Amino acid sequence: MGDFHPQFVRKRQVRLPDFDEKVLAFCAHGMATREIQSNLREVYEVHIWPSLISRVTDADLDEVKVWQSRRLDGVYPIVCLDTIYLKVRTDGRVQNHAVCLALGIEMEGKKQLLGCRPARPKARSTQWS
Repeated sequence: MGDFHPQFVRKRQVRLPDFDEKVLAFCAHGMATREIQSNLREVYEVHIWPSLISRVTDADLDEVKVWQSRRLDGVYPIVCLDTIYLKVRTDGRVQNHAVCLALGIEMEGKKQLLGCRPARPKARSTQWS
């Protein structure tokens, strides 16, 4: 990410440089809209309306929808399945959440993320298997 200097806003400029990236970075760290607003005010001394923050995150969701509906190759000679663990803040608590990934290797050898989704929690059993 580039530098984010609110004092360098040009005439007729609608957004600050790298603003969207900063908002998405805060969002990726599990911050709610009001927390992002508060952090931008504290760190950069700028007041941003919550509706603008929501528009930035909603635009990112549109890109996710485009990615989800993209056309995939018919054949992937190699498919790898893996799980990553992300720290997610929910109701003020940070918890680890598993995300399952499917990675395909194209015929030309290029890697492509085929999909990702939250892992289903394992059912707790009272007996040893």
